[in-house]
Amino acid sequence: DRHQFEKLMAQHRVQHVPQVLVMRHDTNPYSIAESSLPDASFTRMIDEISFSHPMAQQACVDRSKVESSILVADRKEGTEIMFSKHAPPPRNVGKAFAKDGYAYSVRDGIQMTDYPTVDASRRKLGVDVREQVAALEAQVDEKRQEFLACQSASKEIVAAANQFERRAKEIGKQMKSARQQVQTATRLLDDIAAEGGLQEQSVEDQLEEARQLDKEAEGQLQKAEQLRDEMREKERLIPDLQRQMTELETDA
Repeated sequence: DRHQFEKLMAQHRVQHVPQVLVMRHDTNPYSIAESSLPDASFTRMIDEISFSHPMAQQACVDRSKVESSILVADRKEGTEIMFSKHAPPPRNVGKAFAKDGYAYSVRDGIQMTDYPTVDASRRKLGVDVREQVAALEAQVDEKRQEFLACQSASKEIVAAANQFERRAKEIGKQMKSARQQVQTATRLLDDIAAEGGLQEQSVEDQLEEARQLDKEAEGQLQKAEQLRDEMREKERLIPDLQRQMTELETDA
């Protein structure tokens, strides 16, 4: 029967030959206990499918594990449920299917992502592929603009950080000079005090000016370090934006 069926499909040039399952005839559907199903708070695939024949339900359970599959709104929800950093996948949940054809599962501790097939969109009744392509292109363009803006901001921060780094080196030299002036002024004050007292205010003014310069240099160094931290934070966003752009361009 299988050979004859495939021969008929070839004669009529049917490209996608339906899968043939050989099963023992049974009129009793599987009885699946509630305790072995995903939590009722999820949209469970087994609850959403209507079976016209008990063997259809058996085949879906045996071949596709529909009793452990859930439906999610989008990829974000799917990854949050299945790939949480703080907890394993929910009890009895084997795979999460997103509306756009992606599926997420964990096998032997490895996170797995199943991508939609090329003709998955065409199989959905009433779906205009051109509208989907236009929407995906708009998303790609939006992500590209976000990436370019982030990249531009990152370059500005890098330039500012480099500028402050150069300024910090200059300030470091000034701090060294200021400390030397403080030491010189201190020695002069000690010498004058030993000779009977300070006759002029110029040395005190010089000492105060050196201390002020030292304080200003420390403030500039702190600003440079703050800008460097902001630059690193912006740079951490770039790989994630690049990954999102790659996914969207793949979809398109």
